[in-house]
Amino acid sequence: MHEGNYSFDVKDPGGETRFGISKRAFPNEDIKNLSIVRAKEIYRQYYWDACDCENLPSWARLMVFDCAVNQGLGRSVLFLQRVLQVKFDGIVGEITLKAASAADPFDFIADFNKLRLNAYTSNPKWEFFGKGWAKRLSDITSTSFRYLNRTPNVPMS
Repeated sequence: MHEGNYSFDVKDPGGETRFGISKRAFPNEDIKNLSIVRAKEIYRQYYWDACDCENLPSWARLMVFDCAVNQGLGRSVLFLQRVLQVKFDGIVGEITLKAASAADPFDFIADFNKLRLNAYTSNPKWEFFGKGWAKRLSDITSTSFRYLNRTPNVPMS
């Protein structure tokens, strides 16, 4: 699991965070006392359902969901549509889902990974959080490839 218990790191623009849910993203939540049940509800509604992960091919779900959680819903959909080479409209709808179903899973995972890594390394907070972000991305990418029972040699840069 990449999301920890309660933290309040002054370098983190999200502010208070618990289970990966930040005060900045959810200002009306009592982050310090957030229950795991409520965190799961937030993840389901604001990330999984918002990206329509249930209707994506199984091999794309983790990459898209984790990107939405850690890098933002808009960025996740942008990366999804960019990799699939469909017009960016910010909606995971019929066109995006059809393109995802036709995509090569290995190319998709590798290309999505590259976009995420580029966004991380261009983030001004890279010097503080880069090691953790890189590990997270490596873990997510490896898990996605393992799901397909084949691990190609994908550079992390």
